[in-house]
Amino acid sequence: MSSKNGSKSAPHAPSSFRVEVAGKPGYEGAAGAQVAAQFAHLGMALPAEVRVCPIYEFTGRLTPREVEQAAKDLLADPVTQEYRVGESGMSPAFMMAPHWRVEVWLKPSVSDPHESSVRKALKDLGLPAPERVRCGTVYKIVGRLSAAQVERAARKILSNPVIHRYVITAP
Repeated sequence: MSSKNGSKSAPHAPSSFRVEVAGKPGYEGAAGAQVAAQFAHLGMALPAEVRVCPIYEFTGRLTPREVEQAAKDLLADPVTQEYRVGESGMSPAFMMAPHWRVEVWLKPSVSDPHESSVRKALKDLGLPAPERVRCGTVYKIVGRLSAAQVERAARKILSNPVIHRYVITAP
């Protein structure tokens, strides 16, 4: 590619976007309660609340508008869920009491079984296929838990250390 002055312009670098999906108030789902109940198996007090949310990471030559369209038309159910791209969109679905955040992702060496489905669905929507799609899960845990307890729960309940990596963010 050349610009008007004859110099070559750099190709568009791949972008990375994250889309998080959460249940609207009243539609948080039973998965959080099931996860919370498992804390007792580790001898811990039950958290006051646990929300389980899918998260997607797209890497490639996508525009913010295309990612927004994918989130709206593919990743979130408009009746029961809301989404946000990046940290934007602080709707009621994403507002919670101070909480621990545990993101669980497949390790880079593990094939993501959802990647091909998401890539195909994006193509069916007429959107460009990203170079990479990763699908993960966010656990938002409200309760009086120490960092060591959350770390133990992440290792024993929320992930399989053989295939997953996780990141814990304190309240």
